[in-house]
Amino acid sequence: MGLSRARVGVAIVTYNSAGVLPVCLASLREQGPAVALDTVVVDNGSRDGTPALVRERFPAVRLIEAPRNGGFSYGTNLALRALGLLDAAPAEQPLPLDYVLFLNPDTALPAEALPPLVALLERRPELGAVSPLLVRADGSPDWACHRGFPSAWNALCHVLGLDRCWPRRRLFGGYNLAYLPLDRATVVDCVAGAFMLVRAEAVQRVGPWDEEYFAYGEDIDYCLRLRRAGWRVWYEPSVRVLHLKGAASQQRSLPMLREFYRAMLVYYRKHHAPGDPLPLRLAVSWGIRALYAGELLRQRARPAGRRWVGAARPVGPAK
Repeated sequence: MGLSRARVGVAIVTYNSAGVLPVCLASLREQGPAVALDTVVVDNGSRDGTPALVRERFPAVRLIEAPRNGGFSYGTNLALRALGLLDAAPAEQPLPLDYVLFLNPDTALPAEALPPLVALLERRPELGAVSPLLVRADGSPDWACHRGFPSAWNALCHVLGLDRCWPRRRLFGGYNLAYLPLDRATVVDCVAGAFMLVRAEAVQRVGPWDEEYFAYGEDIDYCLRLRRAGWRVWYEPSVRVLHLKGAASQQRSLPMLREFYRAMLVYYRKHHAPGDPLPLRLAVSWGIRALYAGELLRQRARPAGRRWVGAARPVGPAK
């Protein structure tokens, strides 16, 4: 690409994100001259003035107000169409972008965080996507940026806490790849959709995000499809990005709790169930339902303001 500026499309899906989105969009302004950003915000029916905020304070950002709240993947696909990556014919015309950054509104990028990640993808043509180390407000890591593909075994180890008891054991630590040091750059199975920088060629080859997922699991699904298309996914801890994880799911955590466990069923049925014997399919499916029932009871016993669901997605409740 030489001295030319890398063209990066940024896809952000929002739902009642007025409290966090300004910091995210302001941080994109600080990414320096090495990248030319085309930012698209897709709003999923916010009632807190998010669309007006974007129009008034960030006029250079393209705003799409979704006709319905179809979830994170639905909103992301609207952004990809606006960026010209889902309907273009690769054999007939050049790609309009070099890279796409899938970004949550509750993130904040340090100044010039993007250029080194873009440079990494330029140097490493086998890489389809890269993620920085995501950190929470208290400085702790968000392990979703450093994950293994879920299987019945590593999910069981995670639920039972075996990966926390023996985090350095490969046998138990496959869910978050906890046996790999967080300060070491490496190939991983999947990273979080909260910050995923993807080669535009890979985006076009893999296609739209699966809209059967409403709010969870779609990033794992997308990384698996990248892998099956021949690309590797890279974790790069030399860049750190703040992720205020949980801000969205706290808004209505019980509907999001349902989506969290429904996404497990969608992923399992799509990627594992066809090859599993019937007894295992039944055990996994009913095991997920049992986990949901137990967590639902636990959450209902807590005050509404203290309910929380794992990895958040800023999409809000299903309509």
